[in-house]
Amino acid sequence: MEIQYRRSASESNFEIIPTPDRKIIKQFLDYETGYLVVMEISTDYPTDTNSYYTLIDPNTGLIISPQARLSSIEGWERTIVDEEHGLQLTSRRTVDLPTGQETLHETLIEIANGKVKSTGESTPFAPEPSPNLLDKYLERQAEKQRNSNWWEEEYAQMSLEEKQGFWLHNTMLQMRFQGESGYDEYAFFTPENYDDWLAKEPEIDQILDFVIENIPDDTETVRAQINQRLGRS
Repeated sequence: MEIQYRRSASESNFEIIPTPDRKIIKQFLDYETGYLVVMEISTDYPTDTNSYYTLIDPNTGLIISPQARLSSIEGWERTIVDEEHGLQLTSRRTVDLPTGQETLHETLIEIANGKVKSTGESTPFAPEPSPNLLDKYLERQAEKQRNSNWWEEEYAQMSLEEKQGFWLHNTMLQMRFQGESGYDEYAFFTPENYDDWLAKEPEIDQILDFVIENIPDDTETVRAQINQRLGRS
């Protein structure tokens, strides 16, 4: 890409001009830095799968070089402490000089013992704020709690007939998703899943008998294979 500068009587502005060797695939204002981010891919070399990032000051049209960015973020590190949950998130940035791509490195630790709960790498440039690793972890924990509450409260109140319908419906959905994705539709019938189901439902064997019996178009041989996969035979 090239930048063509224009000067009017009232203000200076610029225009981004694509070049034959690269294709512009996205451009946006980064919510954090305020820079205009231009993403490109190479059109000259099919084996080049990199994305190339150019940062531009939207007020002046001046390009912020990767070397300048590297100098500005050298030693950059942020720490967020969540005292309520006893967690600490540490973030740092790196720059790949050949492509201009920046990477956000995040580490989430449990403060009490220093244990690493999660790590992640992502591209920090975005037009809108996105959840950090701490936010994502807390949301996963909240979802687990909501799921646990559902099993303990709503599911526990179901009749046997309602439970059988619930398990049959979800089994058919899972089989359909597996098949439509090109996978073995019976792949989720595993000893590990069986143990998980048993932990949620002590009467799972009786319910599975009903489910397997009512899977449409399955022969006795297939039903036997399902039981074998579950480790029930």
